[in-house]
Amino acid sequence: MNRERLYQQAWFRPLLPALRLFKRELTSTYYLPQLWQEEQASRNWLQKQGTFSRSVEWALRQVRKNKGYFSGWALSRSALRSLTGCLFQDRADLPRLVEFGSGQSTRFWQFLSIQMPLSVISIEHQDDWFQRLKAELKNNPAIAYLQAPLRQISETEKAELWQDPQTAHLKFAQMGQFLPLEQYPQTRVPLCFYDLDYAATFAPNSLDALLLDGPNGNGRSLAFALIYPFLKANAWILVDDFDHYPFLDDLGKLCPFELKHVQIQAGKRWCLLQLQKPQA
Repeated sequence: MNRERLYQQAWFRPLLPALRLFKRELTSTYYLPQLWQEEQASRNWLQKQGTFSRSVEWALRQVRKNKGYFSGWALSRSALRSLTGCLFQDRADLPRLVEFGSGQSTRFWQFLSIQMPLSVISIEHQDDWFQRLKAELKNNPAIAYLQAPLRQISETEKAELWQDPQTAHLKFAQMGQFLPLEQYPQTRVPLCFYDLDYAATFAPNSLDALLLDGPNGNGRSLAFALIYPFLKANAWILVDDFDHYPFLDDLGKLCPFELKHVQIQAGKRWCLLQLQKPQA
């Protein structure tokens, strides 16, 4: 029995939380020396970006105090420092960002919004996780938390989206089919992304940042075409597990970008980049 089929077994699913916790602790212990160095470097870098670093560090501590974590599959603290350090530097207006795939980062935004103004739209497909996190957010006005199903398309349909990213979000709604719910826990389902009314959810050229941490599989690249008209020309994009699939190659086919920060050690693989999109 392969791993994906094992995850679908009714007797095995109740064991998953304990097994994931054990794996997180084991991984954190193994990478402890590297993690400590990365933590120090990212904390020192953030302090140089502005006085808001105190609010960021406070929010990170609150996540841990409330039984959150930054190990395992979760984004690392250094990834969130990198994004917030660039996003909030020399900013006078309200930063607006979207995250695809909710989790510990959503908890982080919840606490950060107590001390700093921001607007977040967070998208999730897993119902159990959505209901759990929705209860924690308690209708936080800074965070719009939305649940959306996954739509799966073909390679041919993906190529069609890349031909015109300005209308890709409209075409996507007519493509492929919904992914069966029983396949949601699988980690390698190809070419799936959130089925959402993008035009009703986002205003054109309004988003300052995109945090891409879901769904699993190579379909994460679809975000670039679907969200393209709604990103500002110089928007920031944080991609978790950026080298698992050719995500950056797919983005480069749409518009140029500049890599700012890259982390490929200590069990974490993420990158932060800034678009260089032509002005609309």
